[in-house]
Amino acid sequence: MPKKFVLKVPNHHIKSCGSPPQLVAERVYTSYFENEHGEQLIFQYDHVAQEGTLWHGDIGWQHPFKVTRSTTLTEVLSTIILDPSEVVWLSACFLATIGSQLH
Repeated sequence: MPKKFVLKVPNHHIKSCGSPPQLVAERVYTSYFENEHGEQLIFQYDHVAQEGTLWHGDIGWQHPFKVTRSTTLTEVLSTIILDPSEVVWLSACFLATIGSQLH
């Protein structure tokens, strides 16, 4: 039986933001977020490897941020500017993947 898409999202960012990642969400946690300005973010977490990746189209799809179980919100915010709704979303991603919020 052919697999069907659960979610297929078009890229809203301009060409200079690079090509969006072409992701497969099998056996990894995947979360998509779009803020009120249309900026898109994707978070994937591999439970086996205990690491994840955060993509933010507004800063360039080609510049993913690696996340581990020890990554703190302060570390993320020192590298990537997130608005309050994005911080809440990313905290929810961590809660869903490693069982604790970013700190």
